[in-house]
Amino acid sequence: MQVRRDQSDIPVLRALTNSLGAAMWFNCILVLTHAAAAPPDNNNGPMTYDVYANQRCHTLQQAIRCALFRFFSPSWRALLFFVNNW
Repeated sequence: MQVRRDQSDIPVLRALTNSLGAAMWFNCILVLTHAAAAPPDNNNGPMTYDVYANQRCHTLQQAIRCALFRFFSPSWRALLFFVNNW
């Protein structure tokens, strides 16, 4: 499984904010699906699920803060949940 690590989501995040308002980010729950999927391998071999989940959360929160830097303090954290699609 290849994990995408680029800035292509930033225009989408900005468009959502422009349409729904910055307050949306303070009142939303972000859901990452396929939570039961095995984490990808990294350069040191298999990655633990906890490390993978923390990296995904950090990457998503960083992208939101990067796209919307004028609305958020550096300490802002999104409410994230991992769910499995059955």
